[in-house]
Amino acid sequence: MAENVSNSGSGHSPSAGSAGTPQDPPAIPSSPGLRPRLISRLLRPQSVSTESVSPSAPESASASASASGDPAVPPPLPASSPASSPASGPPPLPSQTEGNSLAGPDPMALETQEAEGGEDPGASDYIEYLQALKVRLSQDSARLGRRFLVLIPIFLMGTFLLLFVLGLLHHYLVGRYAVIEAVSVTQNAGNQGQLEIAFRVISPGLVHLRRTSGAQTTDLLYEYVKPCDEKQQWNWNYVPGSSIDLTLWSRSGFRRTYEKFSFPTSKVVDIVILMDTTESMDASINALKEKCLDFAVLLERQAVKPRFSLIGFGDATLGRPWISETEFTEDSLDLLQAVTSIPRFEGGDLPESSLDALRLAIEKVKEDSKGHAIRFYLVTDQKFHPVTADGKESTDSIAKALMENRIMLEVFCHQRFQSDFTPLVGDCGHVREIENFGEVLSQGRFLED
Repeated sequence: MAENVSNSGSGHSPSAGSAGTPQDPPAIPSSPGLRPRLISRLLRPQSVSTESVSPSAPESASASASASGDPAVPPPLPASSPASSPASGPPPLPSQTEGNSLAGPDPMALETQEAEGGEDPGASDYIEYLQALKVRLSQDSARLGRRFLVLIPIFLMGTFLLLFVLGLLHHYLVGRYAVIEAVSVTQNAGNQGQLEIAFRVISPGLVHLRRTSGAQTTDLLYEYVKPCDEKQQWNWNYVPGSSIDLTLWSRSGFRRTYEKFSFPTSKVVDIVILMDTTESMDASINALKEKCLDFAVLLERQAVKPRFSLIGFGDATLGRPWISETEFTEDSLDLLQAVTSIPRFEGGDLPESSLDALRLAIEKVKEDSKGHAIRFYLVTDQKFHPVTADGKESTDSIAKALMENRIMLEVFCHQRFQSDFTPLVGDCGHVREIENFGEVLSQGRFLED
């Protein structure tokens, strides 16, 4: 009874499994054309359904037998046990068509779809994106091309305007200046404030001069319309004791160039007044008495530190005393005292001994006035002997000595004698009317031309 139940419940003997080998589960077909994206889909983790599977008929029978309490019937084997009946075969592969819960496409179906010319939806979207991007790039390229065509004339016009403005700027700053060469600037030997400037103009244009002395600045602009050789003397007021700096601007090729020069000045000025003291000179002597104090004050206002010396002279050819001198003094009252007590000499014939008086004054400043500015004021109403009393000095030699010792000579005489004195003053001094002597003293015209 128990045996019949066992045979009818299982459908085959428990040892029947040895009569045949269990079938291997079918392998997943592989193909060289299987794309990596298909494999990646297969490898994705799938969710397993918890839905229970209904037991098979033999398992139900075994369960019934077990429930009946028959000890001869063994408990049924689990479905996953290797002792399962070979007739049942391996469990089928999960398939979407069979309704199991394992997600994912069938690789065989995907490969078949690709073999038949089907396309993956993701690839189709990517192709559409590339096509749209291509169209957009083509449109942007066309739009940029149109803008470029518009910008070309604007760029050319802007370049032309820029070059035009740069040309005007270059002409104003550089091009309008003259090209010069052989520039020479020297300080006058007798007049500290007089500069002698020489140069050759090669190409016409402007020459800019800037002179600075202390806080004083003077700008001069000269225009030359044709090539020439230029030589001029420029006289300016200056600050005694401060250097005179000169800057000269011109053009060299396509750039503006400049040259700088600097000349020292002295704050101490030695003034020697050479006065003809013959009888006809009363008016000039009285003018000196009246104006000498004002003259000293005006010099001090010009930042000059003056030292005064007075030399009186007559005619050295008479064989009598004819000259007197005082030592340098910084006190204007001492000068006034010297003028008040100056000796008077006889004149004799018309010419006076101006050359002899100048020679004495030159020897005086050689020893006492080194490094100082020196100025002589010669006041007479007569012309002078052509040579000194001893015959050793002449007009030319005295003029040369004045220049070598950097002495500026101012002569006050009658107009009819001015041509006689002109060779003495050279290019830095002046010959003035004797009537202007008092006016020059009252104006303190020391730093002026």
